[in-house]
Amino acid sequence: MLPRKNAFTLIELLIVIAIISILVSMSAPALIAARGRAYSAKCKNNLKNINLWIHLYSDNWSHRFPEEDGGRFLRTLYFASNTADSQSFLCPGTLDDNRNGELLIEEPDGRGTSYGARYNDPLSSWYLSGRQQRESSKTTIVSDRMLNNHNDSMNFLFLDGHVDQINAHDMKLDWYLAPLSSTR
Repeated sequence: MLPRKNAFTLIELLIVIAIISILVSMSAPALIAARGRAYSAKCKNNLKNINLWIHLYSDNWSHRFPEEDGGRFLRTLYFASNTADSQSFLCPGTLDDNRNGELLIEEPDGRGTSYGARYNDPLSSWYLSGRQQRESSKTTIVSDRMLNNHNDSMNFLFLDGHVDQINAHDMKLDWYLAPLSSTR
């Protein structure tokens, strides 16, 4: 009598493969959601870094913010800071690419960033300076340019330095966007 081999049959292998594929398909949405939360956290960190560069600029320029709009505002910060990283001007949830900072340098309209900034015209009623503190927790400076970066939400940097995520279905979103300008 021949000894029996301890091997899996074809049916057993197919069942194991089917079970593994079911487990992977069940865990995929959770992994995608976790990646989205990680992108949002990185985006918020980028906005905090931009806040730091805004206030460093303000300290060097008599408590004034860049008198530019949209991407130009952020491009001015990039050139004024010797510590600014070009990747900090890109939301990780966007499909934009600034070619390692080349677009920040080459494009005067500020297309090298995926964030939008407040139009900071000295003649505007929305004009901001580093000394302005009235309602600073409700005054936006910089935000995502696109809602689809974070599942129908946008991250906002406020004048007091905090970053918040506002859902697109929130009634306040239009109020926050009103003073923001975008180059898109």
